[in-house]
Amino acid sequence: MIQWTAHNGRVLALGYSPDGAMLASGGDDHSLRVWDPVSGERRADVRHRFLSIQDLAFSPDGRLLALATGHPVVVVCNRAGLRDGPLAGAMTEETRDSGVSSVAFSPDGQNLATAGALPPSASRATLWDVAAFKKGGQTRIDALDFRDNDWLTAAYTPDGRTIALGSSRGMIVLWPYPIPWEYLRRRGTRFDRVAHDRHLRRSRVVEVRAGSEDAVRQIVFSPDNMTLAAAIGNVVDLWDYRHPEEKLPIVSNRRRLRGHVRAVRSLAFAADGRTIATASLDGTLRIWDARETFERSCLDAGVGPLHCLALAPDGMTVAVGCEGGDIVIIDVDERL
Repeated sequence: MIQWTAHNGRVLALGYSPDGAMLASGGDDHSLRVWDPVSGERRADVRHRFLSIQDLAFSPDGRLLALATGHPVVVVCNRAGLRDGPLAGAMTEETRDSGVSSVAFSPDGQNLATAGALPPSASRATLWDVAAFKKGGQTRIDALDFRDNDWLTAAYTPDGRTIALGSSRGMIVLWPYPIPWEYLRRRGTRFDRVAHDRHLRRSRVVEVRAGSEDAVRQIVFSPDNMTLAAAIGNVVDLWDYRHPEEKLPIVSNRRRLRGHVRAVRSLAFAADGRTIATASLDGTLRIWDARETFERSCLDAGVGPLHCLALAPDGMTVAVGCEGGDIVIIDVDERL
């Protein structure tokens, strides 16, 4: 286990680059920092004018980094430009009416989905054109609204055919992707009515009700595209997932991972598609078998509440972000 002090305040966001060569972190101290994930050596200390970074995500090709700042803006920067000092060359766009607490790139790298701030703030989910970020054109495609929900988190399926959104009231909705925006506009169809439009069968929204009305803090899909997992309160809800050709996604067989005594803040699947890691405010990192729904191991790193985790691309280690500003790198190869 490797541990180092990373931020002055909570570490709220962590992410490995797709090649595993860098680890990015964000927290309460208005900074984005970049690390060597093996040695813990700091490579860059980047400052920006927004509040704490709530979430971050690398693009699939590893060239871009998207930041959720808690403000009503989304920030996208070039990985090559991450260096000490003010954030240079960043592309910043306003979301109009909500903060941003979650960012997710589509697997094809063409779109970025963002979801809003924590309640009681009004929040929306928005889809962005990544190519336009690079070229400096019109980036905002449109909002993903459905029945006046406050959307807190967004995720894409690994096959890129679905966007999942989690709400503050225990609802998950699945939007088939890509969304035919131009066709919807020509028909004058409001996006929150898509689910009830007979002529837009391939664009209909699928609702998934969690086992409680607690906020859905994070959604992840297994790499094999067969399991949907959501952090809701101090449990993780799991569903079997499949998406037949030319049909709507099918979600079934809800089950639950119990063991954490405080809220689960972050989760990630291993490459095998059945092993899942969870980090909680109870200070523990737990490893689970998602198919048989049992806990494989539990580690208390002794650093207090855990706010985020990131699993390395090689599956050998997991990084966790702590309440006091530390990052802990844990060898989980044997645990997985």
